Amino acid sequence: MIIETKEQIDRLEGSIVNARGEIDAYEQLADQIAKRYDDVVSWAELFGDCTMEAKKVIVSQLFSKVTVNRDYNLEIDLNVSYKMFCDVLAEIPLTAVTQEREKQ
Repeated sequence: MIIETKEQIDRLEGSIVNARGEIDAYEQLADQIAKRYDDVVSWAELFGDCTMEAKKVIVSQLFSKVTVNRDYNLEIDLNVSYKMFCDVLAEIPLTAVTQEREKQ
């Protein structure tokens, strides 16, 4: 009886260790998603401050086709994949750009 209880405790402790590892992985993923969200918001702010001509150039590079169907259903074809977009965001230090813009 005591041996069985110790074995059960060992199994449960192993489950706790695994669960903590999963929690850590999810917390890291949540941090990465939050950073990506902040980056996208920064890009949106930069886009909002651009001239209309600059906005047209940016949009023409991002989208290959936008179709408006009945009942205003939109079909949007992108020139870039979401992964490519995120990879570009990861390479650009947007915090430096935002800080520079705040100085002006």
